[in-house]
Amino acid sequence: MPQPTGIVNDQRLLAGAWEFYYGTSLASLIRIGAYRDATIESKRESSELVFDNDKINKFKKWSEFSFKFKLAEIDPDTLASINQGWITKTTVPWTLVSGATQVLAPNTVQFLSLIEIEHQNFDFSALAITSVVGSVNGTIAPADYIQVIWPGNKRNIYFKSWGTVTTLNQTFTITYNYTPAQSRKFTFAETGIATRFYARFIHERPDGKQIIIDLKDVQNLTWLTIDFVGNSDDDVASVDIELNGKVIADGFTYEV
Repeated sequence: MPQPTGIVNDQRLLAGAWEFYYGTSLASLIRIGAYRDATIESKRESSELVFDNDKINKFKKWSEFSFKFKLAEIDPDTLASINQGWITKTTVPWTLVSGATQVLAPNTVQFLSLIEIEHQNFDFSALAITSVVGSVNGTIAPADYIQVIWPGNKRNIYFKSWGTVTTLNQTFTITYNYTPAQSRKFTFAETGIATRFYARFIHERPDGKQIIIDLKDVQNLTWLTIDFVGNSDDDVASVDIELNGKVIADGFTYEV
């Protein structure tokens, strides 16, 4: 009786090992992320024609395909990129915040112990501390508190055990300025048409060779649904995507 063997075909297709690229042209493609559970479905349509009692099939939409997959490594920029037309992304620039305050309750700190400042500069540079005021000692001399960097690049201060701070049984108010990182703002359109784009799908086989599929006139047909997973190292948030597009000329390459 023949014995079962392992898989020996290195040219087989795998369920994973895909990467997705996006751009406004083939020359501007950037990697969006990895994806899994991918299926590719032809959108070809056929019709039967009769000529002199002889039936033939006519095909159309031969180059159109639907790609369904779970996109991983997602972030808001990624989602906005593939949903242009109904999601508008704007950047909120760095803006100085003046007069931020942090209040320390009595007996919650110790001399020479680190106090992490609540808000940090976007580049973790030194904070401009304008004043530290104690409810007992009044304004604390700048020489009596030291600003240092702690692991994670966070700015901290600590009080010297000598100088103008005579007791820790008082409320301290720290006033400072900081510049937060720029942020993104997303606006969802009530109506609109999804923007078409170019896409590239790369699949790597076990032998290291690749299948590359290039599409044009691509649109995302999926409503925005994000799976927020847990916080363990093995958890990866993903989003279901369905794209429709046309394979460009010579756009399906299979390395042999």
